[in-house]
Amino acid sequence: MTVIAGVDVGNATTEVVLVSGGKILGAGRVPTRGRKGSPGSLRGAAALVRRLERQLGSTVGEARIAPLRAVDTAVVTVPGAAGPAGRGRAHSGRDRGLRRAASPAR
Repeated sequence: MTVIAGVDVGNATTEVVLVSGGKILGAGRVPTRGRKGSPGSLRGAAALVRRLERQLGSTVGEARIAPLRAVDTAVVTVPGAAGPAGRGRAHSGRDRGLRRAASPAR
């Protein structure tokens, strides 16, 4: 049976799973090298596939790669924004009913 590598290069981690005949043979995760979709991130994914091949004694015959849509993130401080004001809770009305049902009787 063909061994298939499922590869997901994320912004923070890269995951690989090897499957054959609908059964998971093994999986691994490493920090993503460089920006998602960069040559470095793809080399890191390939290295993880090779490592799993060695560990499992298998050879990958096909790879399925999740879409590589890079996302740039940043932290911005908003001037004059209020800090945490306490222990407020926010929930929808639907959640409220579920919480009431799950809460002990008072």
